Amino acid sequence: MNKEILSFCSHKGFLLDNDLLKLFNEFEDIESIKIFIEQITKQTSQRIITKKILNKNKEKVEQIFLNIPNKNKKTIDKLKIKLGLSIEIIKEKEIVNKFVEDFGKGEVTDNSINNSINNSINDTIDKEIKKTQKTMNFDIGKKQNSFESVKIMSATPFVGKKLEVKNFVSYFKNRFVELKNILQENSCLKNLVSINKISENRQNISIIGIVSDKKITKNKNILFELEDLTGKIKVLVNSSKKELYEKAEEITLDSVIGINCSGNKEIVFVNDVIFPEAMILERKKSLVDESILFIGDLHFGSKLFLRENFLKFIDYLNGKVPNTPEVKKIKYLFIV
Repeated sequence: MNKEILSFCSHKGFLLDNDLLKLFNEFEDIESIKIFIEQITKQTSQRIITKKILNKNKEKVEQIFLNIPNKNKKTIDKLKIKLGLSIEIIKEKEIVNKFVEDFGKGEVTDNSINNSINNSINDTIDKEIKKTQKTMNFDIGKKQNSFESVKIMSATPFVGKKLEVKNFVSYFKNRFVELKNILQENSCLKNLVSINKISENRQNISIIGIVSDKKITKNKNILFELEDLTGKIKVLVNSSKKELYEKAEEITLDSVIGINCSGNKEIVFVNDVIFPEAMILERKKSLVDESILFIGDLHFGSKLFLRENFLKFIDYLNGKVPNTPEVKKIKYLFIV
């Protein structure tokens, strides 16, 4: 049954966490489970449905339960209990009992009972919504002044959809093309050719490609597989070239790089690695001699946070570190 549920969820374009999958697997009535899952996905933009999300949205979940056909009610009631919503079932029974007691002398129909249940639940939901709105209005009003000076220049809307392999392929192709265009402007890349244009004869060339594989050979050399839209080729960085080797060690899979190299279509040997960088042909200059400092990856609150080093950095900014005259020029600090 797990496979059937997973297949259903995959077709709808979302995932279930393991706890919910195990819970749903306990039920034989898979059609009711599918109905419930489908209704949940219509009420949320989340791509991964967890038990925590259901608990946070109890009102919506309860409304979904009420809208599911009566023929599935037995399974749904059991599902409520499993999800920790059994209190709502007890509440329904209390309402029905009270209704029968108050109108015991009259005829009690299924419709009248359902109306009573729905009215009571709707009243509860309305109270919770008003309570939530009141809290939200307070929070928004409190924070509104903080954002009055913020102006959003542009925002790219994201339309939720099912992601497929072709979406990832398209992303990496577009990314490669954009970074390739940047690298092509670099004058260091001479005799630039596509991989499928490399001949059998040894020659000095430049290549732009995406790193699809990286290995260390027995001789401690670094062997890359570089790929462009026309083909693949093996690329070797010799360990004897220390500076180049250190640069190559930092290269990760899926990086788009340019290389100056020599070799043939079987393998090429790297002479230099060029990374995609913005080419500033004319530097902007200021009439005032000031400096800007950029920092990042501070890891506050993490085990990786280097507290002592950070305190030394604060001392540096405050001019408490000797022989650092440049600190007087620092006027701006960017945390990125």
